[in-house]
Parts: sequence; structure tokens; C-alpha cells
Amino acid sequence: MPGAETFPDPDPTGRETKQVNMNPSKQSALTLLACAAFTTVNAATNSLPASAALPLGTGAARGFIVRTAQAPQDSTVANNLIRALKQINGTLTTAAGAAVPNEAVAGPNPDGSYAVDTVDFEKDAAAFDLLDVDGNITASFVPAAFPGIPGSGADTLNFATEVVGFLELPQGVTTFGISSGADRTDVNDDDGFQVFVSANPRDFFGTKVATYDRGAAIKPFTANQYNETVWSVDAPAAGIYPFRILHWQTGHGANLNFYSIAADGARTLVNSPTGAAAVKSYRATSVAASKGPYVAEAGPAPGSDGNSSSAPVEAVVIDGDTTVATAGVALYLNGTKVVPQTLSKTGSKIALSYSPNATRSEKDNAVRLELKDSAGVGRTNAWTFGIVVSGAAGSQVAGQWDFDGGDLSATVGKALAYFDPVAQQNTRFGTTTALGVPDIGGKPAKVMEVPGDLDRKIGYVMDHGIKPNGGGTRVNQYTLIFDLYIDTTGPGAASLLQTSSLSNTDDGDLFWQGSNFGQGGDGYKGTGAFTAGEWHRVVAAFDEAANPPVVTKFVDGIKQDDWTANQGLDAPRRALQPTALLFGDGDQDERRVMYVSSVQIRAGKLTDPEMIALGGPSADGIPLVITGVVAEVPPPALTLTRTATGFTLAWPADAVGYTLESSAVIGSPTWVAVPGVTGNSAPLTAGSGTGFYRLRK
Repeated sequence: MPGAETFPDPDPTGRETKQVNMNPSKQSALTLLACAAFTTVNAATNSLPASAALPLGTGAARGFIVRTAQAPQDSTVANNLIRALKQINGTLTTAAGAAVPNEAVAGPNPDGSYAVDTVDFEKDAAAFDLLDVDGNITASFVPAAFPGIPGSGADTLNFATEVVGFLELPQGVTTFGISSGADRTDVNDDDGFQVFVSANPRDFFGTKVATYDRGAAIKPFTANQYNETVWSVDAPAAGIYPFRILHWQTGHGANLNFYSIAADGARTLVNSPTGAAAVKSYRATSVAASKGPYVAEAGPAPGSDGNSSSAPVEAVVIDGDTTVATAGVALYLNGTKVVPQTLSKTGSKIALSYSPNATRSEKDNAVRLELKDSAGVGRTNAWTFGIVVSGAAGSQVAGQWDFDGGDLSATVGKALAYFDPVAQQNTRFGTTTALGVPDIGGKPAKVMEVPGDLDRKIGYVMDHGIKPNGGGTRVNQYTLIFDLYIDTTGPGAASLLQTSSLSNTDDGDLFWQGSNFGQGGDGYKGTGAFTAGEWHRVVAAFDEAANPPVVTKFVDGIKQDDWTANQGLDAPRRALQPTALLFGDGDQDERRVMYVSSVQIRAGKLTDPEMIALGGPSADGIPLVITGVVAEVPPPALTLTRTATGFTLAWPADAVGYTLESSAVIGSPTWVAVPGVTGNSAPLTAGSGTGFYRLRK
């Protein structure tokens, strides 16, 4: 851990060339370089809430407070914010409901946290250089290990880290960077983080000001890389602002380094004791509101939609310097006070759960949670969420683009937008005849020609308007449909969708490749029907909240695969952010000329019968209402009953047209018809060995 807390006066000349780690064993934590190639023009800027500003002079003890929680290395944990939040809160459970142990080594503070001077961590305490897209070194780190890692299991896997600091900021814009771990694009195991600001830094309802973004400098097929995310905040007034970083890691490499970035590209660790340009951070504050009880978890997620009408309203409240008793909790749903079925306190945590009327007709629901602490101070948190009302359609069209007007106008929803003027300059519109491509089903159609340039500036911003769903913080349940024609020449893969980087600085996330489509290992399974040089209707139906999470793929009404590899709730390469990029590929090597007749996105996952009914492409575009859907009939079940001489295998009498087959090996390509079938049953003779049976229609 960093050593003694000393903060000498900055260099009066204002010059700085080197950052020194507080760990005496480290000679240099961060070498600062002014890089002419560096730019922050694409950095996200978020306004800080005025309610979070604490008066100058209220910070106490320079540094940060860090807590780490680690699951056993054989645990299956999600790679997302929800898992990190629950892990830090001590509420993470297995699929069976058992508490996930915390193997991290506890720090010396009463809550198991550590006091550190700077956020400068690498899982093996390994030095590394931070590179820009041209390979120039922009900073050199000599970090410490993550506090508490490795834990009792002697590994560096499956941990989450919380960093809390009260930052002293001037009025106006301050630019920050966070370096974190990235890996091969097909591994889908980058670290993640989000940054929040609130009067109480641990408040679940804090303002999100930054999130992980995989940058252009990261190579798609290189392991254990160091990724920089650049972001800015705009402070309404000079003051002390409470910041909380939640970082999570599952496998492979891991690092977390927090610094400010000057206009000339110089990077300085936040709270560096030797940096003239260092932003100051404090471990604590004298302001009572920042140290009181807080809502640590709440669900259904604020602002989410598509929740089950039977989903419970839940919350976790954790004590601060003052405490909350269960008698000090009041819950309201849609303006009416309700009594939680569960309301209990264990240690410093209150857990509550209320199951509402599942047949209620209100799609939009409002929750108000009122707390009163031991000092008599009241706090109120309010949020809204949407449900699927009984009888409503399972999916709804959120956006459709048919290009009939020769532009990016929408048939439903918001118009697409060019990602960059280069995309606008190179995109063409016209009929299939005018653009020299085959008609669709023998009928001319108006289409958009997507340029095939290997350029990250090509792409179309889709503001889909779908609210987060599936129980996560992103859109986890949606269906994307294309009517398109892929040119016969060009790279062996071509990007259809970019979800993980809104600045289009990393690899795309859904590709055509080799007459199939998907991404990553086991992502391209299919029948080979998605051929170049022909019009196709391609459907990808996402349910990242399913068990297991799945993307169901169809081409021209024919099922290709239930794609389960590398899926998961809030998966950055699957679940949508508020916007996504059509046909974008940030590493600029997998694009082809495409002709697009129609694009549709739906909130919710279409069923297999609905995707069958969609069929193939049409010059009239993708239908808004799907007709001709044939209801799925569940397969008949086999039952086995014992008889005097063996067994009888039978299936329901109304299940007609099935053949009973057997094999000695379940994976055998050869199955044979079972003799002696009468009606819907067959006698089996008892004996040694194993047999497998199936019904085939």
C-alpha cells in the first residue's frame, strides 16, 4: 500500500515532469509527457449536480478510501456493475441464493477499507506504459497492488473495488482519465468501471459521470492491455465534490489508475503529493449529509422498462454515522403507502421487499422511499419504472428506417444520424436499379448504400429510445432486424453493429462473416444461409437477462442458432447503451459495401414463431405488425413406467406423427426406430447397459 501521507508544496515554477509514488519501494508512479497527438475533443462532459457541491474547506485527511471484495476463483460472477455493487455491499449471492464469500484481505479501518494516497493499482503491481493510438507513450505507471488482493484464495480474479474521494474542483471543466484492463476482443473480458457523484458518495441514486469505454489504442487480438477512458466534468461552482468509482474485474489482467489530464495532454495522478497540477482529494468531510445512511440498492432499476408486473419493489439501506431503524422506513407505490412483506435489519443493513398487485393496469410506476435516521434527519428517494401490463405485446417497434426519402429519416422513432461528415459524404441513396444491385423479390426498392471504407468515421447513430430492461442498467432485451445485401468483395468480415464504444474506437460487436453472423468464439454458428451477393432478412433477438443469456439468430425465416457464448446481463458487447452505431467498426478492418432496404429495432425479444413468420426480405420493408404467427406447440413428453417384464415408454395420444428412436450413445449420428410401437407406446425389455430414446417428427 502507499506509504506515509506527506503532501509537500508544489513546485513553485509550475513545471512538472515526474510523478512519485508514495510507496517507498516504488521509484516512479507516473511519468508525464505532453503528447501532441493527444486530444480530448471526444471526451464526454457531464455537469455535476449543484446539490453535490460541499463548501471548500470541508475536506478532511488527504487521500481516498478503498474497499475491495473478492469472490472465490471458482465462482461464476457477472462482469457488470450490478455484480460489483452487490459484491461491495455484501449482498452478492449465487444462482441458488447462497451468499458469495468475500476472500479479500480486510483493511485496517473498521469497515475493512484502506486509506490510500493515490488510485494507482495493478493486480500484480507490474509497471506498464500507457500508449496512444500511434503507439506513443503518454504515461508510465509503477503502481501498487490492489488493496486486499490477492485474497485468502491467493488469486487475482473476480474482485470489485470501490474508491471514495472528496475532490476539490474549480468551477468549470476538469478532464480526467482512468486506465483499466482490456483483453482480446474475442475473450469479452475487459474490466469495467463507472464513476458517480452525489452529496453522499455511496448513494445508489448518484449522478453517473463516467463509464468504461474501450479506446482506439487497444489492439483487438492482444491480451492484457491497458485501456484509457477520457472524460470531463463541469462543476457549477468551486467546491468539494464526493466521487465514487466502482471497478470490477473477472479474469485476465486488471489495473485502475485515476488521473487528471491537462490541455497539453500531461497526466497527473489525482492527489499526487508531488504534482503541481494534482487535483486534491480528501478521505472524509465534515458535512454530515455526506456521512449519513444511504440507499445502497433499489429495484426495479430506476428508469427501466419491460419489467414483469410481479417483480418486487426492493431496496437495501446501509447505516452511516447515524443509523436507520426499520420503524424509520416508509414505502409508497404510485402515491399509496404500502407495507413491505419483508422488512428486516441485519447488522448495518436494512433489506425490504414489497410484491405489488401483478394485475395492476399502470404501466408506469412511481416509488418513494422515506427514511428517518437516529438524529431525526429525514431523507427521501424516488424513482420510476415500467412494467409489461398483462395482455400487452411482448415486443414493440421502437425504431424503423426505410430510406424512402433518400435520407436517414425514420418511419418509426428518431431519424438516424451520421456518425461523422465522412459517412455523409460517402453514403448514397437510390433504387436498387439505379445503384446496380438486384431487386428484392423481383421488385425495385429504395435503399441506402453503406460505404465499405475501412474507416472508423463510417457509421450511423441509432437513438433507439428503448429504456433499460431485463433487470440491468442497459437494454438487455431487444430485437434487431435488417433487410440487406452484402457486396461480394472486401474483407472476410463486415460489421453490422457497434454497441460497446459510442466513440467507435474499438472493434464492432456484431459481424457478417463467412455466410454466418455473430462475434467471438462460438459466435458464428449457423446454416451458412447469410451469403454475400443476395438479399436477406437477418434477425438477432437478444435476451441478456435469460438463463442462460442468449441471442437467437434467424436468416430468411430459418433459425441459425441460439448463441449463448460470451453473453450476460449488461454485457458491453451485447446490451445497448442509449445509442448504438449501425455498421461501425472502430478498428477499421472489417467493413464491406452494403445495401440496406430496411432496419428495425424492437424493445423485447421476438419469439421463434414470430421470426419464422417474418420470412425473407421484401421490397416493402420489414413489417411493423407480424402476421401469420403459428403458435409453438411444446414437444410431447416421454413417460417411463415399470412392468412385470421391463418398462413401457409412452407419450400423449394427441401427439401424432412422431417416430420413437433409440441409440446407445446420446451423441451418436445414428438413431434407429424402436420396434414394437403400438399407438403411442412401446415395450422395453429390462437388461444391462444404457439406452437413449427420442421422438422425431
